[in-house]
Amino acid sequence: MTHKPAIQQVQRAAYGELDWDQVAEGKIRHYGCNSYIDREIGRVIDAVASVHGDDTIIIYTSDHGDMMRAHGLSGKGPMMYEETTHVPFIVRAPNGTGVVSDAVISHLDILPTMLALSGIETPPSLHGVSFASILDDPAAAVRPYAFVGFHRFAVNHDDFGEFFPIRCVTDGRHKLSISLVDTDELYDLAEDPGECTNQISNPAYAIVRDELHDALLEEMDRIRDPFRSYRWGDRPWRTVRHPFYQGGARRDRPAGFPFEPTGVEWQD
Repeated sequence: MTHKPAIQQVQRAAYGELDWDQVAEGKIRHYGCNSYIDREIGRVIDAVASVHGDDTIIIYTSDHGDMMRAHGLSGKGPMMYEETTHVPFIVRAPNGTGVVSDAVISHLDILPTMLALSGIETPPSLHGVSFASILDDPAAAVRPYAFVGFHRFAVNHDDFGEFFPIRCVTDGRHKLSISLVDTDELYDLAEDPGECTNQISNPAYAIVRDELHDALLEEMDRIRDPFRSYRWGDRPWRTVRHPFYQGGARRDRPAGFPFEPTGVEWQD
């Protein structure tokens, strides 16, 4: 756990040493749940095939994953490891060829893709992009990076420690995670798939780290992240933004769907 964020060490200490019997039981329950879902998804596919199999696309994905005591951690939370951020994603399209794509995509891309397949233009208010081209060519790429955000567990209860803003970006191999209140992290998923060695201060990774950092800052500005500030660009390992009270150009709000109401018309 060296060079790891303090909050992870706090959680690991709270859960105590690994009880391998409990870990094994948790995995059994996890795989049992997966088997149940697989059966139920099969029922959905069979039903679709019986009535609209030739014109219906089925998308299967999930919410975040569970640490399941990887790194000594449990559940979800302020950690950007693959166990919680790399979720399943399967698309079943009519006349599909059954191939695997290594393209980087995001949940934000689902609605733009559905709009594109329906012949509807994606409004600027949506942050994602269509991955429809990947359905025709698995070697295609629609975005160079995917982004992940985290604030806190919930706003309706107080049994978690604190506000914990994190922003994360990955190009599929490298992953940069920035925390405003804790240690930043950088991992090389090809050389270190277990994400055990934090490379955030390693000069050998400075170029790719800074490229990811630039992409993250640009995306936060583009989507008007409500938590954007200069602090994301002022890190112990790199400073590209400085304190300011007011600055930058104002922008009009992005256009939404063309059928959104623009106002209320009153009639007597």
